Amino acid sequence: MTGSLIFVVGPSGVGKDTLLDGARHWLEGDSRFHFLRRDITRPESAGGEAHNPVSPEAFEARLQAGEYALHWGAHDLRYGLPHSELEGLERGRSVIANGSRSAVDTARRLFERVAIVSVTADEDLLRRRLKARAREADADIEKRIARATAFEVTGEDVHTIRNDGSVEDGVAKFVEVLALLDGRLFRQRPQVDIVYPRPGSYLITRRDQTVLFALTDAYNLPGGGIEQGETPEQALAREVLEETGCRLTSAPQYLCDASCYNAQQDGPSWHKLHRFFTANVEEVAAPTEPDHEPVWVNPLDIWDQLGPEIRYGLKQAGLRVPEKMPAQ
Repeated sequence: MTGSLIFVVGPSGVGKDTLLDGARHWLEGDSRFHFLRRDITRPESAGGEAHNPVSPEAFEARLQAGEYALHWGAHDLRYGLPHSELEGLERGRSVIANGSRSAVDTARRLFERVAIVSVTADEDLLRRRLKARAREADADIEKRIARATAFEVTGEDVHTIRNDGSVEDGVAKFVEVLALLDGRLFRQRPQVDIVYPRPGSYLITRRDQTVLFALTDAYNLPGGGIEQGETPEQALAREVLEETGCRLTSAPQYLCDASCYNAQQDGPSWHKLHRFFTANVEEVAAPTEPDHEPVWVNPLDIWDQLGPEIRYGLKQAGLRVPEKMPAQ
């Protein structure tokens, strides 16, 4: 299966780099996505995005050698997307690239599957952001503003993010768009303005045809949110012990990722980013999480009570599931 190139475009000062950095943090290690690192004829010390700095001579040599899948020039700089950074497309991954509005039509022509994420912002906000960067004279800033307002990105493949709010809100919107484009987003978004990303690790472990669940008022796979400073594997071990009293007896093996929305009646709503693992366990204590009961159940017996993202994970684990899977 061919993955999608997600081409992120927008004028200078709109906050593309900030959104990309934030999404990269939230989705770190998520097998669905690869954040491409561009070659740019700009020194690394110049600031901006993390990129591969190359000299104009080296860039031209690489271009002549056919090392770039897509390239363009802007503001006396040259930008290139190396073929080596796009290999994930052949494995069905979504490759996210910081692009240019001038290269949108070329990207559409060269790649089988392309989605354009167009980041916009209010003109006055753009002006303030550009001045805060202190890279250009006022006259040059006004030229950028004029170009930003004159250049509109349109098409059925365009997904627009208006980045006028806080960094957190902008990143949340961006992660949501990426999950929608990937196609493994389960449950509808609640009727709220912003749903913040929340990555978590979840365990699928089995005994014959039964699977370990953490039973509360529903059947959930044991696991939960990844705390700051934790690896997904560390979070998995901690959450499984807290919710079931079981200790992992084998190294967690990554299985797959999925997303869903989780709306709380009182409090924030989350765009949950599930990372599923498999591992063996042994019971060593009672659960320390209130109202959690470890149970081993055949998923077929409770299939209608499971969330669609859990069903998806169980299917990827090779468990026998009903013939008709719910639509993703």
